[in-house]
Amino acid sequence: MNEKLMDKLEELFDVLDNCEEIKEMISLKQEIYDDEALKQMLDNYKKEINKYDPKIVSLKKEIVEHPLVARYRTLENELYFTVLEMNQKYESLFDKKRCHDARN
Repeated sequence: MNEKLMDKLEELFDVLDNCEEIKEMISLKQEIYDDEALKQMLDNYKKEINKYDPKIVSLKKEIVEHPLVARYRTLENELYFTVLEMNQKYESLFDKKRCHDARN
């Protein structure tokens, strides 16, 4: 069973490596790093102590609404919920109560 599980995990990792959304996230992350104007906005935001200053709130809104950041965050949210779903399935497979009942 251990070998089967490892094979299935390898299949999962292969699927993730070849997933278009993940490839797009990697590409978007590089584009965000390469965008000098966006990098400057991010640096300015990081330096600021008072995150509630109206200018900084406006800057954050501008960053979040930037097309590269907006698309990246959409993909990131989709991935997050996919991982949550995977964790739920994992937990249902290895539920302690069920495992305990199976041993008795």
